[in-house]
Amino acid sequence: MTRPASARRSRRRLGATAAAVFVALVGLLGATIQAGWIPPPRTWFGHHGPTAGPDCGAPVCLDPTTGSAGTLVALHGTGFGPDENVTVRLGEDEVSSAHTDTKGAFDASLTVPSSYAGRGRIELTISVVGQTSGEVQSAVFVLTAS
Repeated sequence: MTRPASARRSRRRLGATAAAVFVALVGLLGATIQAGWIPPPRTWFGHHGPTAGPDCGAPVCLDPTTGSAGTLVALHGTGFGPDENVTVRLGEDEVSSAHTDTKGAFDASLTVPSSYAGRGRIELTISVVGQTSGEVQSAVFVLTAS
């Protein structure tokens, strides 16, 4: 059974409309990112408060939570295995390591690499991975314009 020509034209118009909407949305998203818009804060691992200071209440606390490339960031973490080595990652890059105490807590620091200069305002995920327990916890550092 062959469809009438009007049905084929209608289906083509629908496909072209969907493609145009997709292109418009992608363009809007690109313009939003270039304008430096940052989405509202998210909940990370069930924690709603700020991730600043050693007593912030989150599994991984940062001090400060914002800064530019070259910023020294202190980390405090809990909930890992006792006497365990942990790896600190910024995105996919390993940037620091530490050893937990008998309660599974650690303190470490990292410097935001200079290669991040000029990227504008973006959220960077700092992850801590327990080498024995496999525990993974994260916090967000907001990179500001240099």
